[in-house]
Amino acid sequence: MEKSLLEQGQKIYQRICVNCHGETGKGDGVSAGFLPVLPRDFTNCRFQRKRTDGELFYVIKFGSWPMPPMVPSISENEAWIVIPYIRTFCKN
Repeated sequence: MEKSLLEQGQKIYQRICVNCHGETGKGDGVSAGFLPVLPRDFTNCRFQRKRTDGELFYVIKFGSWPMPPMVPSISENEAWIVIPYIRTFCKN
């Protein structure tokens, strides 16, 4: 993955995802405690291996309770760009 794309993904994540999913992707962002269930823990490699990029894109675009849809807050292109950055939270 090209470094500049990962950097773009990180910026999108910081702007849109970090409040719920947290700085390190553990689902422990500042807003997490106010939600009915904790946000997805992106450090969970088992989850990461089970989900395709297309499945992650679908959830980002359309939402999945309790996560709201993020498109049009971000563009579809930005949704695709943030996915490789989300993948970096799985260290295995």
